[in-house]
Amino acid sequence: MAAAYQLSSRLIWLEGVQKILDELAKDPTNLFPTPFEIERIATPVYDANAPRLATIDASLAADVAQVYAFLSAEHRWNEPGGRDPRLFKALIEKIRSANSVHLRDIVHVCKRLIAFELSKPDDDPGPLTEARKEWAEPLSELLEEGYVERFRPPFFAGGIAMQEYGSDKLVVRYDPAICIHAGECVRGLPSVFNLSKKPWIDVNGASAAAVIEQVKRCPSGALTYELPKN
Repeated sequence: MAAAYQLSSRLIWLEGVQKILDELAKDPTNLFPTPFEIERIATPVYDANAPRLATIDASLAADVAQVYAFLSAEHRWNEPGGRDPRLFKALIEKIRSANSVHLRDIVHVCKRLIAFELSKPDDDPGPLTEARKEWAEPLSELLEEGYVERFRPPFFAGGIAMQEYGSDKLVVRYDPAICIHAGECVRGLPSVFNLSKKPWIDVNGASAAAVIEQVKRCPSGALTYELPKN
């Protein structure tokens, strides 16, 4: 639950950032100063007990791994001279929306863990995949409105390279620079997108059509696909 409190604080902070961006946007000549960073949430309990994931129920372990991956994510932007506050506000809003959804994720998984620790299976609210259908909000407008392209490197500091996973039928690419860690891929098609495996994307884990359909649902556009020319 400590992570939930930290995430709540982050949401309040992001709301404050958005208010600053609103003020800056009133003058078209203003730029939002960079570098700008959203740090990972400290998770000492998860860090210390990560090996235990192999000893608990597979469904619960998968939910904990998803939450942990989100909390460990960091966002960094560094553009000389600053960033257009109107465009940056749109990206921050999507990250804030994702954070709000994940706050519910964390509380749900905490309930599952408590039920497990107390050996009360009847109190287990069930897999996160099913529960999240009730509160997940589509974020695909970020891609549709073209904001994704404007936030690709070099705006992302750190130079994280594009990752590519392919077969003779399909190539899937993952861009860590623009991923907002909404987790749609691992929830929607875990046979292909699995954070507990290396490599974490197995394009042979489902049909090419199923993989393509899931890639299209990526809210940030971090996942893309290409069909071999032959």
